[in-house]
Amino acid sequence: MLYIDGDHVSLADLSGIDPEVVDIATAEGISLDAIIAQTWGDCGDEIQAATQSFTSNVSRVALREIVMSGTLRRWMTYKALALFYRAATNRRVTDRYEAKLERIEAALNDQWRLLWANGIPLATAPLYRPGATHASAGSFGLQNISAIPGGSEPGRARWVRITWVDARYTFGGGSNGESAPSEIAAIEIPAAHVLRVSIAGLIPPSVASGWNVYAGDPNGATYLQNSIPIPISDTAWTNSTESFGGMEPGDGQPSDRYEQFASIFPRM
Repeated sequence: MLYIDGDHVSLADLSGIDPEVVDIATAEGISLDAIIAQTWGDCGDEIQAATQSFTSNVSRVALREIVMSGTLRRWMTYKALALFYRAATNRRVTDRYEAKLERIEAALNDQWRLLWANGIPLATAPLYRPGATHASAGSFGLQNISAIPGGSEPGRARWVRITWVDARYTFGGGSNGESAPSEIAAIEIPAAHVLRVSIAGLIPPSVASGWNVYAGDPNGATYLQNSIPIPISDTAWTNSTESFGGMEPGDGQPSDRYEQFASIFPRM
């Protein structure tokens, strides 16, 4: 998954490190959604500042190229907690949260050092996911799926996701040519109807050459439905024969290179 595909920090991530965070947010009137949104922007700014060219002061890294890693996600999670406890401390005249803030900031620095040591994972030809949060990508949802007359299947519920692919894509995965999947769209398909999926309103990446459809039972896995990628020029596709038990969507592109930070290590 790419950095621009989503916010990457969830309430579950924050609570997994600090079980009190939701209760404190409620008590102090702090929006965790706003903290998470701020985290994405602040982390992007810090990465770009740390990868500036010494000659031009321009970052060597575009946010659209960054591939998420476990180290990057953990750093972002601690960054969100640090922002949260800074906000909580500023609302108090006492030092009720200062000790916790100090512990969080120490852990944040440890995570930054790990990220610094590893470098930033990048994709040379990035494919953001359909409906990526931080790209001009459009949105994928109920407006993109429908049921049309056809077939003889009984009524059924389906979850649907799609991905973008480029010329590097090979059937069965293992290539760097498929994006992370879209959000799930759910539909009830009446008897004697088939699923129709549209990419109307979506803006594919410039390098995309096609798209894939994945579908499955609610609360279960989704499986690849098309035998070959659907050409990007085809804005709709009808699933006349459902397929289950095949390939599931992956997590998007792996990195194919790393960018190292500047030689001077800043304190976060």
